[in-house]
Amino acid sequence: MSVIFDQLRISDDGSKLFIDIHVNKASYFQGYTIKKLTITTSEYVPESESMSSISNFIYQRTFAQPIGGTVTEASIMLQKSDLDKAYDAWIRWDKGKVPPKPLIIANTNFTGNFSGPLFFVIVETEPTSGADENLPCNLDGPTVGVTFDENLLYQRVMDFTKSLADDCNVPTGFTDFILLWNAFKASIETDHWVSARKYWKMLFGEGGHMGIAYSTTKPCGCHG
Repeated sequence: MSVIFDQLRISDDGSKLFIDIHVNKASYFQGYTIKKLTITTSEYVPESESMSSISNFIYQRTFAQPIGGTVTEASIMLQKSDLDKAYDAWIRWDKGKVPPKPLIIANTNFTGNFSGPLFFVIVETEPTSGADENLPCNLDGPTVGVTFDENLLYQRVMDFTKSLADDCNVPTGFTDFILLWNAFKASIETDHWVSARKYWKMLFGEGGHMGIAYSTTKPCGCHG
């Protein structure tokens, strides 16, 4: 991957999104510059698994490139108001004119908050003069990071462990949850974004059997 995420997380109070990135320092990536950063939610992840062309995004920043230099790192802290401003900039931008630099826009109005969705952060790079443009396969594409409010996970696990402490029996739903959580992590680690979205909905999403209105009955038989 051409970009390393040093930090990608939701604040403890769920009000901010922190992103710290830098260009991979391996020799392959010398002369590469950060070109664009795009944020979307799982509902807009394309079925093709590819992140090269996101149609709907809640935030996008195109970095201004210094003359004769590169952008090798970036630190961004976003609040809900920043996403609102980015959407307003998209509405007001005359698409027939040259865009400002840096261009910060959002073509999708994000009406939720940072505590609910599964966020995908896509970072694109490009070579400058003198860079090695013949990277090995799969190293020249966008780098994708995934984050969510980890309080969702904490609260769900605490619910199950409370039940375990009450009667000393392992809730069957807890077994399902652990299996689904590991399937979700495996999907993220292997870049299977559509599968990750599916398991996320089963774990936390409205309507999923582990979601906000989940039942303690055995709906899918995951645990045998």
